[in-house]
Order: sequence, then structure tokens, then C-alpha cells
Amino acid sequence: MRAAEAKLRAVSWKNKVPTLARAFELASLLGDPQDKLKVVHIAGTNGKGSVAAMTERILREAGYKTGLFTSPSLRDFNERFRINGKAVEEDKLLEVAEKVMDAAGRMKDEPTEMETITLTMYTMFLEEGCEIAVVETGLGGILDASNIVRAPLVTVLTQIGLDHTAILGDTVEKIAGEKAGIIKEGRPCVTEADDPDALRVIGERCREKVSELIITDADRLTVGGFDGKYQSFSYKDRKNLKLALLGTHQMRNAAAVLEAIEVLRREGFDISEKAVSAGLKKVTWPARFQRVEEGLWVDGGHNPSGAATAAAAVRRYLGKVSLLYGSFADKEWKKNIDLLAPLAESIVLVPLKSPRSEQPEDIQKYLRGRGYEATVCVDVNSGLKAARALGKLKRIDTLAVGSLELAAEVLTCVDFDCNNV
Repeated sequence: MRAAEAKLRAVSWKNKVPTLARAFELASLLGDPQDKLKVVHIAGTNGKGSVAAMTERILREAGYKTGLFTSPSLRDFNERFRINGKAVEEDKLLEVAEKVMDAAGRMKDEPTEMETITLTMYTMFLEEGCEIAVVETGLGGILDASNIVRAPLVTVLTQIGLDHTAILGDTVEKIAGEKAGIIKEGRPCVTEADDPDALRVIGERCREKVSELIITDADRLTVGGFDGKYQSFSYKDRKNLKLALLGTHQMRNAAAVLEAIEVLRREGFDISEKAVSAGLKKVTWPARFQRVEEGLWVDGGHNPSGAATAAAAVRRYLGKVSLLYGSFADKEWKKNIDLLAPLAESIVLVPLKSPRSEQPEDIQKYLRGRGYEATVCVDVNSGLKAARALGKLKRIDTLAVGSLELAAEVLTCVDFDCNNV
């Protein structure tokens, strides 16, 4: 852990009452940087990182200086804070972190690490002169520290599903209520959510906040072909767009991005069709059904909807795979592996470095009861070698999936650079 990260994490979230009061107080001590920035605010269960990456890349292609805030990071903490697509340098991050922690030290109720991290982001993007900031919530929405932005240009809600149920609630309606908490008075909201219960909750919040609700039109989204590098799609009047991110779910995400871009145009941003096309073709986002090198794919799907989209992508692009799988114990890994195992010619199971890791022997036992055999390896590095060897033997590609933690470990094994997107 480098100095800036250690400094920002030198606070505790334990025994803290969930509230935005601490974040607002810390922001006030720092001059309310969030209110001096132009912000696109994004929440959702799956897809928010990809939507953030596409939006940022289009804005960058349009000539704007961008800030991009996402979580979690994969290989390096600094990846959470990007300016024009590049992770911030450690010395700059440390400089801003020290200002934030100095302000935090003047508070009676010490902020949490997510609050210090988020205020570091807002402060840094302002100091660095970002013309627009694309901000992804960490968890939920209504009580997420990023939600102190009072008047975002537009809010975007991606697909809503069951995840983090112990914190956000055990129904789609409850989770949608948490996510919809980022909708602000009089500010437009774009959503690609298609669950009727989620849409009802989002609609109610928009009516309460007198916020225009823009729902992506699935009937006007046409899936095209795949040329080995890009998938093509059309949405409304835009025809034959090329998208670097793979999976049909990414075209649904892109539709939400296109609707958000229209709102930004209304807000005065000069975003040409050339910038839109170039942004979609050039966007990269690590660990989202990503081919990191020949024969190796990585996906961070960690819940049933994420596993389902990964499975659909396998069927579309690969057919069968050599599967490398690892999961946190608190995720619905049984549902996830049920979706993925039928597409695997071979399965290799590994533990994650995190203490939250599910034991691969338990997953192996479950799979055996479902009629699948799997190999257990002691760590991700050895598991990756085994899965790739099996893939080469069967002349199929290898897919590592199950957790962003697994994705991060695999990317570290192959020394993939996540600092530039």
C-alpha cells in the first residue's frame, strides 16, 4: 500500500451511522469542490463502470478535460482517479490526500475511508481543472459519499438487480430505491433498467424530484455483427456504430450513454458525431469480458446477472471455454457457477487472496453434485497456468471469471497495464 492510499484509509468505518452528514461537513471544510464541478453521476448494479468509461471516452474525444472516478481498482489504488483516462500520479494524489486528511482531523465525527477517498476525488478534479467529471457510486447511491453533488448534469442508472442484499435490501424495489437516491431536483435521469419493479421506483423518485426520466428504448436497439475486434449496433437514428467493449449487454449500456450524451448536448457541451463514434471504438475497460492476450479472457462478473452476461458473451464469441473460477463466499456463487459450468470444457477453481474468499474445495464439491468435475489449485497463478494448458490442449480459449478480485490477480499474473484507458 502506497503512501496516499495508506493516508486515506487511516480512518475506520466501524460503528459509523450511515449518513451523508460527515461527507457534507468534510466537503464544506474543503470549499465544497463537488459543487464547482460539472458532474455525470452513475449508479446501478451492473454496467456502471462500463457506462462511465464510455461516457468519459466520448467526452475526451470531444476535446474536454475529463475526470473519471470508479471503484474498485484492479491492480493499483490510483486507478480510481483518472484524468483524461490516465491514473493520477502518486505525488499528486498524496498532495491532495494530505489536504483532505488535514480537514478530516478538524471534524468531531471522523469520516470513513470512502468519504475521504471521495472528497479527494472531487478536490483533485477541481484543482486539476477537469471540465467534466464522470463519477461512479461505490455502493448503493443515496448514502454513497459521492452523492453530495447537489446538481449533477445528468444521473444515469444502469441495470438494477440483487447484489449487496445485506446492505441494500433483499428486493429489487429496495435496491432500486437506494440507487435512485442519486436523482436530484430538476436534473434529468437516464436509465437502462428494464425490471418493472425497478422502473416503478425510479419513476416515483423522478416525479418526486421533478426530474425528467429518459428510458432507453430496447425496441430501437439493433444488434449487429462482430468483426473480430468490434461489435456493431444501431440505436435510434445512429446506424452501424462500432463498439470496442464486447457482449450484447454493452450495447444496452451504450444506449444509456448515447441518451446521456444527448442531455449533455442540451447542457451546452459540443459533442460531435465523430467524437461519439471514436469514443465507442476507442473505449477500453479492464476485466469486462476483455481479451487481455491471445487465448485469455477476463471478466469481473460476480453476481447472477453478471454471470449471465458473461455466459451470453461466451456463447456469442467463443462457444466453449476452459474456465478459471474463484468467488467471494458472500456472493451467490452457486447460481453463478450454474450459469457458467455448462459452457466449460474444463474447470479450474482457485482461492482468492482476500479472507472473504470461498474455499475452492466447497465449490468443487458442489459442482461434483451437479455432474461436473473440477480441478483445485492452490492460488491464482498456478490455476491460470493449469486452465490455459487445458485450453490449449482442447484448442479453446480460457476465461477467468467470478470476481473483480480474481480478475485483478489474473491481470497481475500477465502484467497487464490498467493505468491507461
